Amino acid sequence: MIITAKGGNYSDPHCYSGRSVIAQLFEWKWSDVAAECETFLSQHHFCAVQISPPHENRVVHQPNRPWWERYQPVSYRLETRSGNEADFIDMIRRCNAVNVRIYVDMTINNMADTRSYGLGTGFSPYHGEQRTYPKVPYSGWDFHDKSECFTQDLEVHNYSDPAEVRSCQHDHLADLDLSKPWVQEKIIEAMNHLIDIGIAGFYINNAKYNSPEELSTIYSNLNQLNNTYFAVGTKPFIYHQFQEIDGEAVTSSEYTGLGKVASYKYGPQISAVFRHAHTLNTVTNQIPSWALVPSSDTVVFIDDQYTQRDPSHSVLSMQQNTREYSMAVAFTLANPYGFPRIISSYRWNSNIVNGSDIGADAGPPSQDPRSCTGNWESVYYETLKLEILLTYYYKKRGGDLQQDPAGASTGKHQNTRCKNTKDEYSTRRKRDTRHVNIKHKRLHINRRDQWVTGADFGRPSARK
Repeated sequence: MIITAKGGNYSDPHCYSGRSVIAQLFEWKWSDVAAECETFLSQHHFCAVQISPPHENRVVHQPNRPWWERYQPVSYRLETRSGNEADFIDMIRRCNAVNVRIYVDMTINNMADTRSYGLGTGFSPYHGEQRTYPKVPYSGWDFHDKSECFTQDLEVHNYSDPAEVRSCQHDHLADLDLSKPWVQEKIIEAMNHLIDIGIAGFYINNAKYNSPEELSTIYSNLNQLNNTYFAVGTKPFIYHQFQEIDGEAVTSSEYTGLGKVASYKYGPQISAVFRHAHTLNTVTNQIPSWALVPSSDTVVFIDDQYTQRDPSHSVLSMQQNTREYSMAVAFTLANPYGFPRIISSYRWNSNIVNGSDIGADAGPPSQDPRSCTGNWESVYYETLKLEILLTYYYKKRGGDLQQDPAGASTGKHQNTRCKNTKDEYSTRRKRDTRHVNIKHKRLHINRRDQWVTGADFGRPSARK
């Protein structure tokens, strides 16, 4: 393969007309994702699904099969607990058939833990300490070592040094050297295989650990999207996970020229506002002061699998703050800042040991996530109703977050799939006796471009 380096922006999410929200179906099986595309997401104007990493990963037994094992690949075969390659292909076909796109949570920075060895989820052998992953294949020559990383344990310690961040490993994960042509070739092959199947884009996990130049070289050699589902010449959508630490040298602005950035600054800020029950008008006026990524460059979200398990509880939780959380998510859908993502995840049994919740390691429940049983949570069902009512409050100025529109958030999460719901919702504002009926044959996520706050955070018509 001849690898070339040329620029290019990958910010178009390829949403079907009128759609503008990502549903992150965390740890869902491919067959369940396909069914959700057909029966719910396509009918409620979701743009896309962000799926969990599809590549064969390390099998962890202590703790037993945790969620984070999915981020420790041992090969680029499509064999995980979510399904095999045939299941994956079927999901892509079925979701694209109803115009719901698939974005892949992609781990390209690292392979499995250097302290582990054995067989992956598809029975591929590997040896982390020796840095050998035969089914790719990778060997020790393909990883950063003491010639590039100068810390004693090869771990990142100084986040104010970009060279250390990008040349050392984190959390003992074998750190691939993306400057090497062989590594680039293997990653490009893996990504192109997914593109050829029919995915629409990638969510690049731990993007800051790789330089923009290395990523640009890889992206420039990606195939065009499958023209069975997309126009000829279409580039994949790419957005980057970016957890920013105060004082670190690597910044999210370095990556916005490549695609969008999913920044972790928005969630804590909006959570703080909703904890203190400010008016909606106050919230929108505060957003410009938060120094966030520009609207056209960001994927915006309240929480994900990392912040849900953060012991600092800097963001609202579905488990702990159901009412405020639901309204914060609904606000994020109604407010035209960024490209919104909401998560469907699961609860776990907390077990605090020495200040840490070891129960948070738990993998997904065994039940079907669409069955309304067990610990699965699908926040977007109730959020759809809230989003419609919050949009009304926007148009009338200054809606009070202390109010509970239409009883939509009751302090206890309810999944609308599990009960009979009406298509008509009514509310009477305490500050305005006007009675409002909002009638829909279906609840559609359709972000408004008519706002009365006077603030311009990026109109839906300009959002790519």
